[in-house]
Amino acid sequence: MALKFEYDKEKRTAVVCGVEDKSCEQIVIPSTVEYYGKKYDVVAIKYEAFRGCIMLKSVTIPDSVTEI
Repeated sequence: MALKFEYDKEKRTAVVCGVEDKSCEQIVIPSTVEYYGKKYDVVAIKYEAFRGCIMLKSVTIPDSVTEI
């Protein structure tokens, strides 16, 4: 399962905006991700980020996510 992110380079934050594998059953969102060698805090999940994930049964969301 690979998540897609949008990055804010000034704030060093990331937003979950989608999933590459729509057939996944479980999603675990990390509290941080690395992008071009820099660490970004995952702070939000974008509207319809999991759209089309018809097999999805659970999503684990870290405390760093403050907006859905």
